Amino acid sequence: MTMAITIYNPFDIVEIPFPFSALSRGRQRKAVVLSTREFHEKTGMLILMMLVRTTGEKKEFDIPILNWMASGLRNPCSARVKIITLELPFVQSYVGKIVDRDRAAIQESLKRATGVA
Repeated sequence: MTMAITIYNPFDIVEIPFPFSALSRGRQRKAVVLSTREFHEKTGMLILMMLVRTTGEKKEFDIPILNWMASGLRNPCSARVKIITLELPFVQSYVGKIVDRDRAAIQESLKRATGVA
């Protein structure tokens, strides 16, 4: 019996284990999906950007999620240019979706940080 795996869309917010291991009993973290459905289907992986609470230290390229409640988040947070890849089965749950205004800010920050349009 094979288990169905959800395929996510860019700017979906998901909950993942941290540290990134099935064996650890770490905490859950939120992350923004950056990769496409095609990437997920062909590789079984996600490219993710970490979300952090806004109460901590702000870094140069942090993007405050202004519409955090509309995105399905329980607390104010920022997207941090901390990029990871993770296998799809490690995703714990779907949380919500980054809304348009915040999406544009994330894209601009990633463009500034990486030079990739």
